[in-house]
Amino acid sequence: MGSLRSVLVFSLVLLCLRSSFAENVTQILQGYPDLSKMTEVLSQPDVAKAMSIQPAVTILGLDNDIMDTLSAGKRAEEVTDIVKSHVILDYYDDMKLRNQPLNKAQEVVNLYQSSGSSQYGQGLTKLKRTPEGVFFYSTSRNSSRNDAKFVEKIYSRQFNVSIIKIDHQIYINGLNDDMAPVLPPLPPPVKKNSPAEAPEELVAESPEEASPAPAPAPADAPAGAHKKASDDDSADQTSSAAKSVFGLAAVCASAFVVALAF
Repeated sequence: MGSLRSVLVFSLVLLCLRSSFAENVTQILQGYPDLSKMTEVLSQPDVAKAMSIQPAVTILGLDNDIMDTLSAGKRAEEVTDIVKSHVILDYYDDMKLRNQPLNKAQEVVNLYQSSGSSQYGQGLTKLKRTPEGVFFYSTSRNSSRNDAKFVEKIYSRQFNVSIIKIDHQIYINGLNDDMAPVLPPLPPPVKKNSPAEAPEELVAESPEEASPAPAPAPADAPAGAHKKASDDDSADQTSSAAKSVFGLAAVCASAFVVALAF
C-alpha cells in the first residue's frame, strides 16, 4: 500500500513538473517581445504539451521579422510545423555550443520529429562549429548558404531550458522551400503561321505597274451617221452624172456649130 502511494505521489509530482515546465517555457518567451510571434505558436496547447514531456529543450529563437517572412503565403498548420523544427530536444547553451568539436557536425532531434509527420530527415537538425561560428541546418538542406547562424544567448536554465537567437530560419525541404530560387516565367511560345495560314499581303500597284485598261470595243455608228454617209454618196453620184450630161451637151453643141459653118 505504501509503495503504491509513493508511485502515485511521484507521478503527480512528475506531471506537475512537466506542466510547469511547458508553462515556464512560454512564460519565459513572453518576456521577449521581439519573439512574440514565435511564442504565440509555441503556446498552442498541442505544441506546449509536446514540449512538456521533454526533459530538455533548446529553442532556436526567431524574431518577429523572421516570422513574418516565414509565414508569408503559408497556412497556420505549415507555420506550426516549421516552428516545431526550431525546437531541439536537448540542452545547448552558448558555452556548450562554443565547446563543440571544430568542423564536426552533430545530429540532434527536433520537436517536429515527435509529430509523426516528418520524413526524409525533416525531424533532424545538424549543428556545426566552424571558424566563422556555430551553424544550424536541416539534414535535408540543399545548400550550406542557407545555414542559420547562432547569434546570441537569450535565456538558459541549466540542463533544462535554453533559448538562443539565430539569424534566420532553418530551411527544410518539404516544409519551407523559400530558399529555392524564383525563376522568371518563361515567355509564351511564338506561334509561327504556316504558309497556308500566312495572311496575304495586299500590295498596291504603282501606276507604271498597273496593266492598261482594255480599249473599249468600237461602238456601232449611229443611224444618222449612216444616213449622212449614204446621202453624201448619192450626191457624189448625182454630181458625176450631171458632169457627164453637161459634157455630152457641150460636144453636141460644138458639132451643131460646125455643121452650120459648112
